Amino acid sequence: MLYMEKIQAEIKQLNSQIQELQEEPAALTNNNVESGENDSALVIVEAYRRQARENPQIAAELQGIDRVIAFLEKQKHQRQTYLNQLQLFSKSL
Repeated sequence: MLYMEKIQAEIKQLNSQIQELQEEPAALTNNNVESGENDSALVIVEAYRRQARENPQIAAELQGIDRVIAFLEKQKHQRQTYLNQLQLFSKSL
C-alpha cells in the first residue's frame, strides 16, 4: 500500500508541474505594447520593434513548454495506468 501512495504522490506532483507549465504561455505572451500619453512615436515604434524581435524566441519557448507538458502528461498516464493495475492486483489478493 505504501508504494501505491508513493505513485499517487508522484501523480499529484506531475499534475502540479503540468498546471504550472500551462500558465507559462500566458506570462510569455503578455508583452502587449503599452503606450502612455507622453510617449513619443519613436518610443512606441521601438517597443513594437523589440516585441517583433522577441517573438521568435517566445515561439521557441512556447514550443519547448508544449514538449515538456506532453512528456509530463505521458509520465502521468504511465503512472496512472500502473497504479490502476496495482489496485486491481491488490483487490484480487
